[in-house]
Amino acid sequence: MSATTARQSRRSTAQPSVQRLEARRLFTAYTLTNLGSLGGTTTRAYDVNDAGYVVGASTTATGQSHAFVWKNGVMTDLGTLGGASSQANAISNNGRIVGAADVNGTSSAAFLWQAGAMTNLGLGAGSLASGVNDSGQIVGTAGGAGFLWQNGATRDIGNLSAPGGSASDINNAGQVLGTAPTGETGSLGLPVSRAFRWQNGATTDLGMPIGSYGSNGVALSGNGMVAGGSSFIVSVVYAMAPVGHAMFYDGTSMTTLPVMWNMYSVALGVNDAGQVVGQNGTNGAFLYDHGVMSNLNSLIPAGSGITLLAATSINKSGQIVAYSTGAQPRAYLLTPVPPPRAAPFNDRGIDFAADHVELAVREVGLE
Repeated sequence: MSATTARQSRRSTAQPSVQRLEARRLFTAYTLTNLGSLGGTTTRAYDVNDAGYVVGASTTATGQSHAFVWKNGVMTDLGTLGGASSQANAISNNGRIVGAADVNGTSSAAFLWQAGAMTNLGLGAGSLASGVNDSGQIVGTAGGAGFLWQNGATRDIGNLSAPGGSASDINNAGQVLGTAPTGETGSLGLPVSRAFRWQNGATTDLGMPIGSYGSNGVALSGNGMVAGGSSFIVSVVYAMAPVGHAMFYDGTSMTTLPVMWNMYSVALGVNDAGQVVGQNGTNGAFLYDHGVMSNLNSLIPAGSGITLLAATSINKSGQIVAYSTGAQPRAYLLTPVPPPRAAPFNDRGIDFAADHVELAVREVGLE
């Protein structure tokens, strides 16, 4: 084989490997943006879309908690359905916002906010909207069951093997994530519930991690991965007690994330790259990225004086929303700082060396 042919062979096999490794770069630092408030002391963020728009709830100057949307540094009060309070739970990539709002001071109802107006979905007292996609499909819980709403029509998404359940998220493929009781009894006589995925009338039981007695679906990625919680029985001071642990479903199997075994944790967000965020007990907000578990408080600027309690959502760019600990928590947008890229591969030096080796071989008559 000539030196030129060998170089072409090495180049054609090496380049894809470099590209795959580049796509798996882990973020190791984040900038931190305080989202502010609606005039009060408390703000919590619950979702961020791919444009970096954030929704949640914040207190006003009069102490009422209102749903908000934050865009490019500006926080907007979304109002209520006539009562004192509201909370935004999800935002689609094209700006539809859903949540729940006080109607009359005694009950709340699911809402859709779009084009500057908040609309009651008409699903009754206690209803809650928790997810929305770009087609305007909305999911949530009403009357003790999960629902799918679109253009004024509502359908029950069913359950597993027992009545009841909830729906927590929906993606642009129309897949709905929910949790429902199975009718089974687990450890200590506790009822068992499991996460499920519903699409076009078909329900798939997603199971539960090995050793657990249940699972709970919280967030759904665009390609069907799931973040949530799982239930375990642990020993606590000469007794057994249930505790929730963060879980991740990668589309094939469900596993428990590497968290402190005797401490509550939950996964609250996941993106299409399989990056998962959530809360790890009193240790605070976490990022789980391809097998690496990181405390987000170690990845934000040192000396910020901020301790993040929970990370609630992550978008396709890796931006994360989280809120801090304390009596007056604030919400933050974490934007990843890309790690330095390796210098582009340049094989001119290899070409030069190979050419001279080939020339030397010819000169000594070994070719």
